[in-house]
Amino acid sequence: MSRLVGVPYEIIRPQLLIGSEAFLIQPECDDCRYYGKQRYESNRARQTRNAIISRGGTTRTVTIDAAADIEIDQEACAAEVAFCKLLNIYPFELFKIEPRSSRAGQDAGDAYLYQARFSIDIKHTSYESGQLLAVPWKDEQAVDCYVLMIGTMPRFRFAGAMLASELFKEHRLTDLGKGPTYAALQAELTELHKLPLGGRHYRGEAWS
Repeated sequence: MSRLVGVPYEIIRPQLLIGSEAFLIQPECDDCRYYGKQRYESNRARQTRNAIISRGGTTRTVTIDAAADIEIDQEACAAEVAFCKLLNIYPFELFKIEPRSSRAGQDAGDAYLYQARFSIDIKHTSYESGQLLAVPWKDEQAVDCYVLMIGTMPRFRFAGAMLASELFKEHRLTDLGKGPTYAALQAELTELHKLPLGGRHYRGEAWS
């Protein structure tokens, strides 16, 4: 197997500028609505519910309205597709509707940069001032970084990225009204290609 020694950082981690926008066409929106509903039904069948964090920080909020809860999952699917569209990568994870546990090693993120061996968890909010949030029971080692996408179908904006090791720091643990959560402001996020090397899938001085 060849080793990508000395490959420029920008090649293995494509540039994605904060503020970059993605627009989904109608068939993409239709797919996201379909798979989002499938996710909802699969999760509810296994008594897995969306995590309450903060209405101002994330759209992953439990509601008593099934239609609104389905919409949350549909918009999350759309945010994943929008991010993959910005990077020109295929959204393989969209089609995996079964509940996955990061603690059990089943959840390795929502997107994967194969050349860089770099896994990404895509977070979504419809609030323009929303923060990048992660629940404390998430496995810090499950993915290399988290990204925040803001918007609703069909338009989404890339708000930035942060390494998991940076997000899961004690000083970021806060309570936004619905229990403890790790939080980072948009001003603290960075562009994807500016993240330092050394994620979970990177070992030593060369890609193996």
